[in-house]
Amino acid sequence: MDVATRNAVFAAAAQATHWTRLNTGLRTEVTHSSYTYTVDVPSGEDPARARITYRAGFGGTEVLNKVATWGQTAGIVETAMGALRAL
Repeated sequence: MDVATRNAVFAAAAQATHWTRLNTGLRTEVTHSSYTYTVDVPSGEDPARARITYRAGFGGTEVLNKVATWGQTAGIVETAMGALRAL
């Protein structure tokens, strides 16, 4: 995955309005260039950055482990918390 795609996926996650609360953290799915990407924000006492964990497309699902920068993670967490507070 190139840097431009990774940054576009994290930018889309920072604007996502639907988040799922899991026992491991928060999860959203965003679409970019015919793929559906799963973005996770781990929870726990140790801070962890957001990451792209899966990419699903016509050919199946691919496991990824692409980590966001701390700046991208901050924006994603802020959006996720806002979306969850609205419920």
